[in-house]
Amino acid sequence: LSDGWGRRRLLIIGTLVLVASSALCALAPTVEVLIAARLVQGFSGGIGIVLARAVIADRARGDQAAKLFSIMMIIGGIAPVAAPLLGGALLGPIGWRGIFWVLTALAVAMTVAVLLFVPETLPPEKRHGGGFSAMAGNFGYVLSQRRFVGYAATFALSFGAMFSYISASPFVTQEILGLSPGQFSLVFAVNSVGLVGGNIVNSRLIGRF
Repeated sequence: LSDGWGRRRLLIIGTLVLVASSALCALAPTVEVLIAARLVQGFSGGIGIVLARAVIADRARGDQAAKLFSIMMIIGGIAPVAAPLLGGALLGPIGWRGIFWVLTALAVAMTVAVLLFVPETLPPEKRHGGGFSAMAGNFGYVLSQRRFVGYAATFALSFGAMFSYISASPFVTQEILGLSPGQFSLVFAVNSVGLVGGNIVNSRLIGRF
């Protein structure tokens, strides 16, 4: 969609939907409404993650792009460190609904940041449509490139491992190993610090090796 419409418009739409869905999570009268709102929250939050990468691809090439993607991974690594620690600290004083209000406030800040600081990076003359058929053709082309497939498979497998860990670790550490929420946050932070550190090293090494 952003290839045809531009990045900025969809970023604004995505962050506004994120604000609304986060507020709906906080106000959810039933678990069914909460699950539906969380689904929309996840999709709208994903818009920002995807388009941030597209903006980098619009503005940078080669080593510079690789460094910027490493910085994005650093930011993505900080979130798993901060989220359990902040969530555990806030859960007692403000409850789970209060945590969603905090997320709503962060989404508002993101929306303001997009409006003030993110220009359109894909000019009209470089936009193209074609829909799913064109996208399927593009997928066919890149999947025929062995070097791309190698990098993409490495990235996909590492992300799959990371999200499997994120999903399962609360159950394993708290229900099976008997750790408290605070202890779980510390254990979780260790791996996240490793992720951040690895990407800091990577951003320094790109261009040399």
